[in-house]
Amino acid sequence: MADEKKNEEIIDVKAEVVDVEAEVVDVKAEVIEKKKVFITNMQAPGDVLQLSAAIRDLVNQHGDKFAVNVSTTAMDIWENNPYLDKNVTEANCEQIIRSEYNLIHRSNTHPWHFIHGFRKDLEEKLDIKIEQGEFKADVHLSDAEKGWMSQIHEITGSDLKYWIIVSGTKSDFTAKAWEVTRYQKLVDHFKDQILFVQVGESGHGHPGLRNVIDLRGKTDTRQLIRLIHHSCGIVCGVTFLMHLAPAIETRSDRTFQTRPAVIIAGGREPAQWEAYPFHQYMNRCSTLKCCDLGGCWKSRVQDLKDGDKEKNESVCLRPVTTKSGQVIPKCLDLISAADVIRAVEIYKQGYEAEGMSFGNDGFKLDDFLSKNPGYDTAKNDNDANACNWLGKIYPQQNKTQEKVNVAGTPKKPKKVVKPEKEPAKS
Repeated sequence: MADEKKNEEIIDVKAEVVDVEAEVVDVKAEVIEKKKVFITNMQAPGDVLQLSAAIRDLVNQHGDKFAVNVSTTAMDIWENNPYLDKNVTEANCEQIIRSEYNLIHRSNTHPWHFIHGFRKDLEEKLDIKIEQGEFKADVHLSDAEKGWMSQIHEITGSDLKYWIIVSGTKSDFTAKAWEVTRYQKLVDHFKDQILFVQVGESGHGHPGLRNVIDLRGKTDTRQLIRLIHHSCGIVCGVTFLMHLAPAIETRSDRTFQTRPAVIIAGGREPAQWEAYPFHQYMNRCSTLKCCDLGGCWKSRVQDLKDGDKEKNESVCLRPVTTKSGQVIPKCLDLISAADVIRAVEIYKQGYEAEGMSFGNDGFKLDDFLSKNPGYDTAKNDNDANACNWLGKIYPQQNKTQEKVNVAGTPKKPKKVVKPEKEPAKS
């Protein structure tokens, strides 16, 4: 009897081992069955940012079937991303996808947002259904990054509240540019109430503003992401910064769960394609015949004579020469400085009603800039003619330009610096 019982126990153990081995085989099979997909995109950073949402939704819903990695411009966007499998390469993958968003060609007539574009493309190319996830791109900050002091804290020595402002646009897409003097009126209106920090990529058209802390050319993509994390709000046109605003985690001591953003859009893009519901999106589609049925999608406000035939043939139909001499699209001319001031004021009043403020008691910008002229646009770039791009959007380059109450962009791109110190805490 003892031998029989012992044999039964041995059989049971062997059966358990077989079961465990079978489970291991199943797990291995599951891993092996994942299809390796390598996704590429060499478009602008704003496009890559929207691709991140599609990757998030793909892996969240089909991570058991696909192992995904990417190769794109602005790879800093993907830092800390939990949805990428770095073991997947272009060499060992089973499918390479050149990601696109052909949905844009229906943007004027159908209720699609930019965030849907890459998702629909992946659905088609992978032959699967992907439900839309959160209404924002997917950017991840590490705990260490969130613990670092902001660039503004590093520069000023104080954990100041601030809004980020972009006064220009890419040099080859001047149809997106609002009048620079109106940005200046906005900044001057809130002087000593809201601190504005100006950013912009070197080599693009970002005319300098007075009464700001000038960080143009001083942030790489990752630094910009961290700068936004610490910010209270955003003012810009339809650009990369606009789409980063909802994607980056906020500081609970600075903003609500969503970050204030005022977007000066005009009529170039249809609102449903670009706007986020919690932004003050200044849309002017349908106010003119040229944008009656959606965005005009024109590239330039006038021919830049730079040899780019395609963009120079995509020119605004209603250019307007403003009082400052700058030429802008009529749809953007329909947005006044007072309109944008009011939009920021709405956020300011709302936050104050909740016991929160965008102000910095005791901080005087003039005092800071007098001691730190490297961050004072007026000291560095006091000649509007220094900005070649600005010269192109001003048809009269003599007396008219002299009236512009802004500083030009530096002739030489500024070297990117990384002032954050890892051990520093906010």
